[in-house]
Amino acid sequence: MSEEQRQDSLGRTSSPITIGVQVGGPKADEATNKHVLALRKVIREHLKGPYSPDVNEFALLLRVPGEIGRWDWFVEGCSRLRRNQKDRYISIDIGIPPDRWQNIPAQALREYIAHCIREAFSRFVARLRKDKSPIDDAALMRDLSEAMKNYLGTEDDL
Repeated sequence: MSEEQRQDSLGRTSSPITIGVQVGGPKADEATNKHVLALRKVIREHLKGPYSPDVNEFALLLRVPGEIGRWDWFVEGCSRLRRNQKDRYISIDIGIPPDRWQNIPAQALREYIAHCIREAFSRFVARLRKDKSPIDDAALMRDLSEAMKNYLGTEDDL
Protein backbone atom coordinates (compact mmCIF):
# COMPACT_ATOMS: atom_id res chain seq x y z
CA MET A 1 0.00 0.00 0.00
CA SER A 2 1.50 3.35 -0.94
CA GLU A 3 2.04 6.19 1.48
CA GLU A 4 -0.94 8.08 0.06
CA GLN A 5 -3.22 5.07 0.39
CA ARG A 6 -2.66 4.17 4.07
CA GLN A 7 -5.86 3.25 5.83
CA ASP A 8 -6.88 3.24 9.47
CA SER A 9 -8.53 0.31 11.25
CA LEU A 10 -11.95 1.38 9.93
CA GLY A 11 -10.77 1.38 6.31
CA ARG A 12 -10.63 5.17 6.00
CA THR A 13 -7.68 6.75 4.26
CA SER A 14 -5.46 7.88 7.08
CA SER A 15 -3.40 10.99 7.54
CA PRO A 16 0.35 11.05 8.25
CA ILE A 17 -0.67 13.13 11.30
CA THR A 18 -1.59 11.34 14.53
CA ILE A 19 -3.08 12.89 17.65
CA GLY A 20 -2.81 11.23 21.02
CA VAL A 21 -4.31 12.57 24.23
CA GLN A 22 -3.40 12.14 27.90
CA VAL A 23 -6.17 13.48 30.12
CA GLY A 24 -6.03 13.86 33.90
CA GLY A 25 -9.60 13.03 34.79
CA PRO A 26 -13.23 13.13 33.76
CA LYS A 27 -13.61 16.93 33.99
CA ALA A 28 -10.66 17.53 31.67
CA ASP A 29 -11.94 14.83 29.32
CA GLU A 30 -15.46 16.26 29.25
CA ALA A 31 -14.16 19.76 28.52
CA THR A 32 -11.76 18.74 25.74
CA ASN A 33 -12.93 15.49 24.14
CA LYS A 34 -15.35 16.91 21.56
CA HIS A 35 -12.76 19.47 20.46
CA VAL A 36 -10.09 16.80 20.06
CA LEU A 37 -12.46 14.62 18.03
CA ALA A 38 -13.28 17.58 15.76
CA LEU A 39 -9.55 18.29 15.42
CA ARG A 40 -8.83 14.69 14.43
CA LYS A 41 -11.58 14.88 11.82
CA VAL A 42 -10.31 18.03 10.12
CA ILE A 43 -6.71 16.80 10.25
CA ARG A 44 -7.73 13.53 8.60
CA GLU A 45 -9.71 15.41 5.93
CA HIS A 46 -7.14 18.08 5.08
CA LEU A 47 -3.63 16.78 5.87
CA LYS A 48 -3.11 13.81 3.61
CA GLY A 49 0.58 14.22 2.72
CA PRO A 50 3.09 12.90 2.13
CA TYR A 51 5.06 15.95 3.22
CA SER A 52 8.52 14.47 3.65
CA PRO A 53 10.13 11.33 2.27
CA ASP A 54 11.97 11.04 5.62
CA VAL A 55 8.89 11.18 7.88
CA ASN A 56 5.94 8.77 7.86
CA GLU A 57 4.28 10.19 10.96
CA PHE A 58 3.92 13.63 12.50
CA ALA A 59 2.71 12.85 16.04
CA LEU A 60 1.00 15.31 18.35
CA LEU A 61 0.44 14.40 21.99
CA LEU A 62 -2.03 16.62 23.81
CA ARG A 63 -1.54 16.59 27.58
CA VAL A 64 -4.48 17.91 29.60
CA PRO A 65 -3.91 17.89 33.37
CA GLY A 66 -6.81 17.41 35.71
CA GLU A 67 -7.63 16.18 39.16
CA ILE A 68 -6.08 12.73 38.69
CA GLY A 69 -2.35 11.99 38.68
CA ARG A 70 0.80 14.00 39.24
CA TRP A 71 1.37 16.82 36.81
CA ASP A 72 4.47 18.45 38.33
CA TRP A 73 6.32 17.79 35.05
CA PHE A 74 3.66 19.64 33.02
CA VAL A 75 4.72 22.33 30.53
CA GLU A 76 2.18 24.60 28.81
CA GLY A 77 2.21 24.74 25.02
CA CYS A 78 4.71 22.91 22.81
CA SER A 79 7.56 20.97 24.39
CA ARG A 80 9.58 17.79 24.04
CA LEU A 81 10.07 17.78 20.29
CA ARG A 82 11.51 14.39 19.37
CA ARG A 83 12.68 12.98 16.05
CA ASN A 84 13.30 9.30 15.44
CA GLN A 85 14.95 8.88 12.07
CA LYS A 86 15.05 5.08 12.27
CA ASP A 87 11.30 4.78 12.88
CA ARG A 88 10.62 7.79 10.62
CA TYR A 89 8.52 9.91 12.95
CA ILE A 90 8.65 13.30 14.60
CA SER A 91 6.59 14.11 17.69
CA ILE A 92 5.80 16.92 20.07
CA ASP A 93 3.89 17.33 23.32
CA ILE A 94 1.26 20.05 23.62
CA GLY A 95 0.29 21.00 27.16
CA ILE A 96 -3.18 22.46 27.74
CA PRO A 97 -3.37 23.78 31.32
CA PRO A 98 -6.61 23.91 33.34
CA ASP A 99 -7.02 27.67 32.91
CA ARG A 100 -7.24 27.05 29.15
CA TRP A 101 -10.11 24.53 29.42
CA GLN A 102 -11.97 25.31 32.66
CA ASN A 103 -14.79 27.87 32.64
CA ILE A 104 -14.01 29.35 29.23
CA PRO A 105 -16.08 29.50 26.03
CA ALA A 106 -15.67 26.53 23.70
CA GLN A 107 -14.44 28.79 20.88
CA ALA A 108 -11.64 30.14 23.11
CA LEU A 109 -10.47 26.59 23.80
CA ARG A 110 -10.50 25.78 20.08
CA GLU A 111 -8.53 28.94 19.31
CA TYR A 112 -5.91 27.96 21.89
CA ILE A 113 -5.66 24.42 20.52
CA ALA A 114 -5.38 25.73 16.93
CA HIS A 115 -2.62 28.14 18.01
CA CYS A 116 -0.69 25.28 19.62
CA ILE A 117 -1.14 23.03 16.58
CA ARG A 118 0.22 25.76 14.28
CA GLU A 119 3.19 26.24 16.62
CA ALA A 120 3.83 22.49 16.68
CA PHE A 121 3.96 22.29 12.89
CA SER A 122 6.25 25.30 12.69
CA ARG A 123 8.60 23.47 15.05
CA PHE A 124 8.35 20.28 13.00
CA VAL A 125 9.35 22.18 9.86
CA ALA A 126 12.22 23.98 11.63
CA ARG A 127 13.58 20.69 12.99
CA LEU A 128 13.40 18.95 9.62
CA ARG A 129 15.16 21.89 7.97
CA LYS A 130 17.83 21.82 10.69
CA ASP A 131 18.32 18.10 10.01
CA LYS A 132 18.50 18.85 6.27
CA SER A 133 15.55 16.56 5.60
CA PRO A 134 13.38 17.40 2.61
CA ILE A 135 10.01 18.84 3.61
CA ASP A 136 7.22 20.23 1.45
CA ASP A 137 6.52 22.90 4.02
CA ALA A 138 4.45 24.99 1.61
CA ALA A 139 1.97 22.14 1.09
CA LEU A 140 2.03 21.18 4.77
CA MET A 141 1.31 24.70 6.00
CA ARG A 142 -1.30 25.28 3.28
CA ASP A 143 -3.14 22.10 4.25
CA LEU A 144 -2.77 22.92 7.95
CA SER A 145 -4.15 26.41 7.39
CA GLU A 146 -7.20 24.98 5.63
CA ALA A 147 -7.71 22.43 8.42
CA MET A 148 -7.47 25.07 11.16
CA LYS A 149 -9.83 27.38 9.26
CA ASN A 150 -12.33 24.53 9.09
CA TYR A 151 -11.73 23.59 12.76
CA LEU A 152 -12.34 27.13 13.98
CA GLY A 153 -15.28 27.72 11.67
CA THR A 154 -17.12 24.55 12.59
CA GLU A 155 -19.93 24.94 15.02
CA ASP A 156 -20.31 21.17 15.47
CA ASP A 157 -20.22 20.18 19.12
CA LEU A 158 -19.45 23.70 20.44
